[in-house]
Amino acid sequence: MSLTAVSTLLLLQASGLNVALRPRAQRPRSRAPIATPEPSPPPPTASLQKDKLAAKARVAAAKDELAAAAERREAEAQTAERCAAEARAAASRSAAAQKVADEAAAAASAAEHELASATADLDAAAAALEAWEKENPLSALGSVGVAVGIEVGAAVAETAGKALLSSLFGESKSEREAREAREAAVAAEANAEAEAAAARERAAAEAAAAAAEAAAAAAAEAAAAERAAAERRDQELRQKREAAEEALRVQRPRPLSDVAATQAAEAAVNAAAAAGLMDADAAEEKKRELQQAAEARERLGRLRLFESDLALLGFEAVSEDDLLALDEKALRAQFRLRSRELHPDAATEEELAGRPSVYELNAAYTSLLKLVRRDKREFSDHSSDDSSSDRDSCGTGSTSEANDIFDTLEDHLGYGSDSGFGR
Repeated sequence: MSLTAVSTLLLLQASGLNVALRPRAQRPRSRAPIATPEPSPPPPTASLQKDKLAAKARVAAAKDELAAAAERREAEAQTAERCAAEARAAASRSAAAQKVADEAAAAASAAEHELASATADLDAAAAALEAWEKENPLSALGSVGVAVGIEVGAAVAETAGKALLSSLFGESKSEREAREAREAAVAAEANAEAEAAAARERAAAEAAAAAAEAAAAAAAEAAAAERAAAERRDQELRQKREAAEEALRVQRPRPLSDVAATQAAEAAVNAAAAAGLMDADAAEEKKRELQQAAEARERLGRLRLFESDLALLGFEAVSEDDLLALDEKALRAQFRLRSRELHPDAATEEELAGRPSVYELNAAYTSLLKLVRRDKREFSDHSSDDSSSDRDSCGTGSTSEANDIFDTLEDHLGYGSDSGFGR
């Protein structure tokens, strides 16, 4: 330590600061705890990612279809409102024409009233003249000729004037105006009726078109809902299948309790044979029965993992004995039968509604076929007396290994493709 550093420390201690004089190497170091990284969740499988993307795309398409249906319904409402406005306008025009007709009828009624009044006045005048003639017969004789001459002359003049005016100018102004008013009223009423009928026809046609579009939109919504429901059913089947395959991969073939019980029973049989309670052949037969029962329970446990696939293929109501007797031939026959029921070329949309797709049927058949082949391979190996029985005649390998190779090749080449289905 240099003199300058010592003097600095002394000054700091003198000022009241407690500074340690020990070297840096002797100071204790605080060690931060080492954080252990948390295990990251396993990445999702490619098929699950693909299914999620496809489901999102279908949901988006369904939303688009619903939005389009809402727009169509709004346009239909606007069309119906426009038709109603046109109908109201036609009714207004019809009311105006009816008003004109009523006014013309009122004018005609007033003219008839005036004519009746004039006729009454004329009758009264004639009656008064007749009474005067009775009272003054001599004076009446002279005036009669003059009056008759005047009346005849006036009538002739009026008739001749009207004939002359009609020949020169046609009908009179009052008659023309009355006729034109009547014709205008009739034409207005006819036009109003025609417009009202046309408006009613347009409204009916647009209402029918709106109803058809609404029905089409409802059908599209129902179809979208059915597609979404079908996708959910297929996704549930895929998830159950993947869970069954994962359980088949990680779990023990047989529970420990079953293994222990089988071993205890075989030990009891061996003890009985050793004690002379049963002969060797009976003991071997009993142990074979125990082994077969254990294999049957193991196989049933595996098959029960794929209950949804078994139900899809039509094996949900079979007995345990029939299920244990399931082989490739029976599985293929049932798959072909169900394919004819679920294939879109062989069934209508109504028949396929609410049922899984043929692609899930194909996937279920593939999974169960692999399981049947695996059980056949493993249990045939268990039932053999020794490993040499699996050797072929050339001694180059086991028949089980050859079957494994052929099964792998068939899986890659699409075994069961004679059904004509595939994803």
